[in-house]
Amino acid sequence: MKVINFLLMLIAFLLNNLYSTTKKEQVVYLWNYPQNFYFILPTASKLKFPSENLIKTINQWGVGFTTVGWEKMSLITGIELKGARIKVKYDSGNFYIVNLLLGFKYIFPKENRKFWVTSSLVGEFGLSGSNLFAAPVFSVGLIYPQKNIVEPIYSSQVINGFSFELFLRPVELEFDNACCNKKGVLKPQLGIKAGYIFEGFWSQKVVNK
Repeated sequence: MKVINFLLMLIAFLLNNLYSTTKKEQVVYLWNYPQNFYFILPTASKLKFPSENLIKTINQWGVGFTTVGWEKMSLITGIELKGARIKVKYDSGNFYIVNLLLGFKYIFPKENRKFWVTSSLVGEFGLSGSNLFAAPVFSVGLIYPQKNIVEPIYSSQVINGFSFELFLRPVELEFDNACCNKKGVLKPQLGIKAGYIFEGFWSQKVVNK
């Protein structure tokens, strides 16, 4: 019985080595989309505290990044952090929002133009304290490319440049603890994003087949 078990283990070991030697390594090229790193410039927005019958004007700032496709219509994914310092009567505190972004961007025809006009519709899926929320955001903007790319544009072309966007969140957001353990309602917001787009690149990955 021991001899049979030994022979079975030896056969399995030999078959495994044979399979490993027959596997071929193949280099796969992966396209890494350009990344737009931006700042959300401080702009005034209204935060209402119903229990205090009080409306405060806050200046939300923030940072974020999104992937950027170069087709006329492309998918947007990204993340951003927004915050503000709030004072309610004799109390004060910080108000933060973390957003995951998912949506679409359209780049208008851009042949022989120094500035490219864009529009986008993005869904914000956010977290603030213990509150989860979702909200639509509409944007129009400009891209100032550092390279002269002509039509048609494809994702395999690399590019970098400055970006500028004017965005609108048209809905209210409710928070159980906006500041100082008080419920708050954040009014619709109009804001500005300014950043820089770092060019995409090809990377290599070795896979066994």
